[in-house]
Amino acid sequence: MKQIVFISVISLFLFKASAQCTGDCENGYGTYLYKDGGFYKGMWFEGKRHGLGKLIEPNGNIYIGNFLDNKYNGRGTIYFKSGSVYDGDWISGNRCGYGKETYDDNSYYEGSFNNDNRNGFGTMYKINGEIQAGTFMDGLLNGFVLIKFGDGSIDWGAWRLGSKIGTHRLTDPSGNNKVEVFNN
Repeated sequence: MKQIVFISVISLFLFKASAQCTGDCENGYGTYLYKDGGFYKGMWFEGKRHGLGKLIEPNGNIYIGNFLDNKYNGRGTIYFKSGSVYDGDWISGNRCGYGKETYDDNSYYEGSFNNDNRNGFGTMYKINGEIQAGTFMDGLLNGFVLIKFGDGSIDWGAWRLGSKIGTHRLTDPSGNNKVEVFNN
């Protein structure tokens, strides 16, 4: 019997030494310092991150927003260590719905996301002045897309998974038009 009590006391001590909670990390508001250096401050339900909170990951990424069952869910913003930022909708830890992702070079995409990728209608604004407006699939241009280049020229046509297909109407900065056909 003494061994069981001793082992229980040692186990409790080791758990407290490896991770720390301040507040109510079961069903309420609490702050939790993880063994790997991660840090969470926010709402808890049944011992899981649930509701509004802030998570600092060991890799340096910072997420502020809603959680459901320990995953990003609902509205939230993640600041990546690289300098990129995503502000938008999440489902089960994946970007899904409407959002804006600003990249470390200050170009940005605003539009639909699904399965953690640009999917659906959106607009990409590049730092060279190029604007791509149309549909995306798995992060690539896919469907009808209008591209306005920094010099004012325009390309309007269809794309399939990042490659031009079919007939494209090209307008140069002076307003002259030409047609190109792409067979892929």
